[in-house]
Amino acid sequence: MREKLLFKIIPPFLRRREGFTLIESIIVAVIVTFISGYLILGFNFISPKELDKEKEKLVGDLLWIRELANCGINNYIISFDTVNNRYSLYKNSINPNNLIAPPYSLKVNLVSAPPQITFGIHGKLQGINTAQTIQLRKGSHTETITIYPNTGAIEW
Repeated sequence: MREKLLFKIIPPFLRRREGFTLIESIIVAVIVTFISGYLILGFNFISPKELDKEKEKLVGDLLWIRELANCGINNYIISFDTVNNRYSLYKNSINPNNLIAPPYSLKVNLVSAPPQITFGIHGKLQGINTAQTIQLRKGSHTETITIYPNTGAIEW
């Protein structure tokens, strides 16, 4: 008796049915496909963007200290710490008192880099006769930055 009363009180669209309709199953399949596609493809697209962002930050700092060296009488040094994936910018010598910006921790892997690069007068590299390369990696993506000794030109 009670079940019949509930059946009459509950509106028809809320009454319990057996199974799912074909349309409901298709909608659920489409939603699951979109969510899984976003999760799988979305993570692959994040790595290159983050790698590009970090590369642009590093290149910007290299261009900045090269320009400082080009305009003044001081040497400017970038020191790399490949173990901790960070670099620091110095004026004249590697000394905590000579830091010109706080050390920057990269959000990508610093695969290879020379211990330090010194930009001297006219923005040229000091004490180096060969091109210097810096490699950054995030996941399977790698970026290389090259600095040429005679001109201080930076290629990325």
